[in-house]
Amino acid sequence: MARAREGPRAQARRTADTPPGGGLTLARAWVVLAIGLPVTVLLAGRMPAVDLAYLVRAGNAMLRSHHVLRADTFTFTVPGRSWLNQQWGSEVLLALVHRLGGWPAIGLLRGMVGVAVFLLVFLTCRARGASTRHASWLTLGSAPLALGGLLARPQMFGLVLFVLTMWILQNRDRRPRSVWLIPAIVLVWANLHGSFFFGPLLLSLAFLEDVRRKSPGAGRLLLLAVVSLAAACVGPFGFGVWGYALDVSTNPVIALTVVEWQVPSVRNTLGAVFFVSVAVAAAILAWSRRRLPWTSLLTLGLFLGIGLFALRGVAWWAVIAPPILVDALPRADEAKAPDGDRLANWLLVGLVGLLLVAALPWWRVLGAPSAESALLDRAPVGLTRAVSRLAPLGARVFVDQSLASWFEFAVPRDTVFVDSRIELYPISVWHQYGDVVAGRAGWDRVLRRWGVDVVVADRENQRKLIPLIRRTSQWRLAYRDLDGLVFVRAR
Repeated sequence: MARAREGPRAQARRTADTPPGGGLTLARAWVVLAIGLPVTVLLAGRMPAVDLAYLVRAGNAMLRSHHVLRADTFTFTVPGRSWLNQQWGSEVLLALVHRLGGWPAIGLLRGMVGVAVFLLVFLTCRARGASTRHASWLTLGSAPLALGGLLARPQMFGLVLFVLTMWILQNRDRRPRSVWLIPAIVLVWANLHGSFFFGPLLLSLAFLEDVRRKSPGAGRLLLLAVVSLAAACVGPFGFGVWGYALDVSTNPVIALTVVEWQVPSVRNTLGAVFFVSVAVAAAILAWSRRRLPWTSLLTLGLFLGIGLFALRGVAWWAVIAPPILVDALPRADEAKAPDGDRLANWLLVGLVGLLLVAALPWWRVLGAPSAESALLDRAPVGLTRAVSRLAPLGARVFVDQSLASWFEFAVPRDTVFVDSRIELYPISVWHQYGDVVAGRAGWDRVLRRWGVDVVVADRENQRKLIPLIRRTSQWRLAYRDLDGLVFVRAR
């Protein structure tokens, strides 16, 4: 990351940002737009329960027991199996927020994390020398990809710590003592999300940049990178968190079954946007009259590779590319930038403010059958209520993996076949799960072998299974709605 410089142009930009009387300039209105619009999208969007629900349940279990969960208690296929619960801190945090204000509070938390992420991207661009307008455009341009990393799950905490580390390193020349915060950030990060290895990586890239610049602080950054590697091991699982991060990133079952761990493709909306962003970045570099140093190109190439590795990686590319591209943009003289019509500027800011207020999750809960139906995806309230009513206590429930997290939260007395923790189950279990979901030969033997009491057939993902199970006398249809059907074993 390049050295932050404060020259006459930067001072002129700061002066231009503060017009006589402190009025609202067009540049300031752009800042509100660049941060407010993406956050509005976050607040207005529904939250997938695929991971979120089981995370809240796990957090509640730890709050009650005052112990970190280390073994599986949610499923009947691997009961008691060791679980390296690296994200335990996120689970506790999400459970606490849910206790305070339910699902709307978690939605608000996601919006607040979004504010922090986009504000830090903007501030990093400014610290690198971008004008207010250019920094706003770059921040807004990062949003379509960065939003994918801001789902209500541990990755959003990892993303905000990533951009916080990035911002601290960008300002290391002006605030040299602040870099000593990074090992503490990595320590927290390693107990929240598996992306914690980005902390030492960013420090290493900054070290290379300081070596290139022959900065006297280069050795300090290398020391901090080593300290951060050790800090990541401070937690309930010690050095095991590194094994977890490697396993999740390279697990073949995850790569085959989870779309976000697959290679980006133009046939996928997020993948197409990613490739467009790469093309835009390449065009900026090609047309720029300013040549970027090799360290900046190395950083871009590294995070481009992370994005090409899996769709899940494009969010990191989205937030690190804008500050680097600042060096390829023409320098803007903010002193000559038009202030715009003050009334129009205020109207624009007011409109963004109204959109933010209108997107608050509490409005959608009003008049809705439940907060879950208003705010969550893959949270079929009717199906879980039916299972609670129809199934015996401690029932074994076969349910689609994408719905299992919700069942684990809503019907904690029962256990499920598999859930979102893909890495926890052996490949043989996944093969059997696939046989049942697809209605392949032997699907009924799998259910008998595991002593399944209830089958919840998802209308979206189990179309082949539904006609097969309806024809057999071993299962009785007990409930159905628009989401799916509940079959109980005939007695």
